[in-house]
Amino acid sequence: MMLPTCKETARAAAEGALEEGPTLRRLLLRAHLWHCEACSAFLRQLQALGRAFRGRWGAPLPPERRAELELRVLDRLRSR
Repeated sequence: MMLPTCKETARAAAEGALEEGPTLRRLLLRAHLWHCEACSAFLRQLQALGRAFRGRWGAPLPPERRAELELRVLDRLRSR
């Protein structure tokens, strides 16, 4: 079985789906992150953004605001 591509791994990271799905898929995503510095850096950036948002608002965003923000971020990622 092949490792997921950078695109697949980045999408899973952006969607918060690294820990979802079958065990084999999760292991392959983690293996990709272990080997790929670009995807590892992207995951660290996403985690830093999450910490910054939580620090700014002190609590999780309301669901409607979170959905809006997620869509905006994913739209930006798709346009690149």
